[in-house]
Amino acid sequence: MIGQLRVLYEGLEKSEKKYRAIFEESRDTIFIATPEGHIVDVNPAGANLFGYSKEDIVFIPIQKFFSQSDMYDQFSHKLQQQGTIHDFEMQLCQRGAKQLDCLITATVRREENGNVLYQGIIRDITEYKQTVRERVRLSAIEHELVLAKDIQKSLLLPPEPDWALLDMICYNQPAYEMSGDFYAYYEFDETPSGEQCYAIAVGDISGKGMSAALLMGISLALFQSSVHHGHSPAELLKLLNETIIPYTQSNQSNCALCQVQITLQVEKKGCLRVANGGCIPPFIKHTNGLVDMVDVGGAPLGTTLGSLSGYSEVEVQIRPGDIIVLVSDGIIEAHNATAKMFGFEMMEKAIATGPTHSAHAMLEHIKKTLSCVCWQRRATR
Repeated sequence: MIGQLRVLYEGLEKSEKKYRAIFEESRDTIFIATPEGHIVDVNPAGANLFGYSKEDIVFIPIQKFFSQSDMYDQFSHKLQQQGTIHDFEMQLCQRGAKQLDCLITATVRREENGNVLYQGIIRDITEYKQTVRERVRLSAIEHELVLAKDIQKSLLLPPEPDWALLDMICYNQPAYEMSGDFYAYYEFDETPSGEQCYAIAVGDISGKGMSAALLMGISLALFQSSVHHGHSPAELLKLLNETIIPYTQSNQSNCALCQVQITLQVEKKGCLRVANGGCIPPFIKHTNGLVDMVDVGGAPLGTTLGSLSGYSEVEVQIRPGDIIVLVSDGIIEAHNATAKMFGFEMMEKAIATGPTHSAHAMLEHIKKTLSCVCWQRRATR
């Protein structure tokens, strides 16, 4: 019997050491307290959670760690009624009054002498709750961005205007949810001599995201409200530059814009007039297959340099069957997986090898060329 008792005692001693190790090493707070709020024992994680040493925390009423003075009484009353509480969420206070979001799981333990103790586990979920709140906030932002993207897209005119003498198609693909790239166009009234004039512009706001999208909306609205007055491309850029400056000075942004006017008559030579403010100059594919880039430049809109230097204008003769391509720097600066830039040379080659029977066919050819070149280089990396 003595031997059996010794074995039983050793087993109990091992069990006590085992559970003491769990108690001491747990990352969650484990506590034992009286219904009146006296802390009988707490593990090191609990002392660290509340910012006290283990020796000091047992002398502090547990009510002090509840964010509201009557919250412990509510907790105690509920625990005594139910006997156990699982994941009871409440706010506790750390030393220095910092509030913590916590879950408490506790049970009532009645000892042989009749004393009642509360024993439980406190899990700090402050970071988790913050993550949840951040996810909700980000979800709301994403929703707003989707709405803003739809609104921005609605600001652009239809991609294929129904014009009698000019076959044109527009394409816009934002790099992010919001973009600063845009296109605009306008058809003037036919002149008494039978000439038809069209104004076309491609713009690119510096930067990305919401700020670029807002300035894009402003630039687009200013262009559409000014273009019908009949200014030459250079005059229009000068006017837009002076108008946009108040919107760009605060955040050091600008608007690169290339604007062309195309004057046509049925089956006759036409005239292309170009003014450029920091954008990619137009490409022209002539009927003989040669591709030229119009040599014209200038400062981006919204800069004092544009006000000082003004904007030059270039006039080029065009013939029926010529193709004019306007792009922002998004396609020129497109990179593949090896960081190889698409560049001007590849752009000219894509235009030179493209079909000439329609604007839509040329657009699809350029898009396919860009996609295939990037895919091939990724595959051989």
